[in-house]
Amino acid sequence: LFPEIPRDFLSSAVELAEARERGKKKFARVAEMFFTREALEQATDEEVAKHRAERFCGLGTVCDACCGIGGDAIALGSAVKTIICVDKDPARLLFCEENARLHGVHARMVEGDILELPGVLNECDALFIDPSRRPGGRRTLDPFAMEPPLDRVVELMKKVPAGAVKLPPSIREENVNIAHELEWVSTSEGLKEAVLWTGNLGRCKVSVSLLDRNAFLCDSDLPEEEAEIGEAGDYLYEPDPALIRSGLLGRKAACLGMKLLSREIAYTISERIIRDDFFHGYRVLKQMKFNLKRLSGELNALDIGRVTVKKRGFPLLPEEVISKLRLKGSGHAVVILTRLGKGHEAFIVEQIYED
Repeated sequence: LFPEIPRDFLSSAVELAEARERGKKKFARVAEMFFTREALEQATDEEVAKHRAERFCGLGTVCDACCGIGGDAIALGSAVKTIICVDKDPARLLFCEENARLHGVHARMVEGDILELPGVLNECDALFIDPSRRPGGRRTLDPFAMEPPLDRVVELMKKVPAGAVKLPPSIREENVNIAHELEWVSTSEGLKEAVLWTGNLGRCKVSVSLLDRNAFLCDSDLPEEEAEIGEAGDYLYEPDPALIRSGLLGRKAACLGMKLLSREIAYTISERIIRDDFFHGYRVLKQMKFNLKRLSGELNALDIGRVTVKKRGFPLLPEEVISKLRLKGSGHAVVILTRLGKGHEAFIVEQIYED
């Protein structure tokens, strides 16, 4: 259709159109913004970027290293006096500048490797960095395989008064050799990321933020003791993944009077209904040792014809279990399958309140 237009240009235009379509959940003004496919995948969701930028509010000069197409720069630029954007990729830097301008943010653009720009860091009150988790084009969850790797990032953070690092949820406390806070962030789409906070931007040792529920938790809010183990309860609770990854589940459960189903499997139980933003609650209709034939029988006895299967520490996939059940009822229930001790347990449950 367009023989006079260079093929590279057409290819880029198609990539941009596809990226704008896929980015609708990330950005409100996506139809006007510029992306590459890979840069969009790494870009921070608008909701998460705004949440993170709140801690930087009022600072003078902040550097957004590895700025990409500007997802974080847009939010940071609206919160601080001066924003410096650094990236090695000139195309991403160009897109960052245009996307920031679109949102009314004026930023200074610097092309280069932040590891080789000590002068930029000397100007800054704080540093934000989002290392690439796709070195060589392949996604990694290893923080030491990022670009730059975590050890080099920590060296950078020690050169500025305060800062934040966007990290994969696979990060572990022992990976980080600097005084810090680790924040675990969830949205309606689940656990999104971890954030390493340093300097006076850190508020505690460990925190959890559920943005879709406007719920926030710090380790300093909780008792030191962990919840006890219990074998059964009238109510079963599924913790948010961010709470699980934070390591605060046992303490949070103790605070609410819950018991842990197991130290290895992240479900909690209680004898009463507990409403808490960090848990999805279910009423236990039936608990049994897992046996496919018996499970089918119990579901049919409850007039259940459709099930949603959830699992932790269980060998079969939910769809495998569903395909083997012979259900004849008209109702719906949730089946939770989990490892308990050396065996596996099945819970037939119903949601006790709307989340």
